[in-house]
Amino acid sequence: MNYSLHSLIYTVHHLIICFVLQIKLTTFTSFYSFFHPFLCFVIIMEIGSILRFFENKNIIVTGATGFLAKIFIEKILRVQPNVKKLYLLLRAQDEKSALQRFNNEIIAKDLYKVLKEKWGQKLNTFISKKITIVAGDITHENLGVKDSNLLEEMLREVDVVVNIAATTNFDERYDIALALNTFGAINVLNFANKCVNLKVLLHVSTG
Repeated sequence: MNYSLHSLIYTVHHLIICFVLQIKLTTFTSFYSFFHPFLCFVIIMEIGSILRFFENKNIIVTGATGFLAKIFIEKILRVQPNVKKLYLLLRAQDEKSALQRFNNEIIAKDLYKVLKEKWGQKLNTFISKKITIVAGDITHENLGVKDSNLLEEMLREVDVVVNIAATTNFDERYDIALALNTFGAINVLNFANKCVNLKVLLHVSTG
């Protein structure tokens, strides 16, 4: 692999990290301008294209209460409010339990302080319009979604599947790790294959 191609791949990899973890663009581009000025232009252009890509898209996020997922959700809602819909899959027996997890483990966190300040009293309206809470479990077929109408809607509407559901405990019991990180990923892939408008499947791995 030649230097330029390797640098570009390395940059795009870190670009994604910057987008999710909110590292300042000026610091990032200053570092790369020392090594490869052209890549700074690529970075700036790609950030704009990422934001445009998410506009008017329907996205399903598995493992929505996880560390990376919460950052991803907040970032999308804050910088691309024109996203059409976020379907958040939470492991729960029913919609009521899933909604309770969403309120307690996601939206109540300090991470969403800026979003709350931005929308103020309109936050609940914004959230209800942009987010659909989905009770499910990736260890089951069709992600364990029991609501047939909701399942049909997602298969019809989803453009992007983001799979962040996994166990990150490296001392996990073998059967649990296998069910979540292997068979769960297969179930997500099978679900994505059924989505008629699918454009991107993003799988986040601990490997």
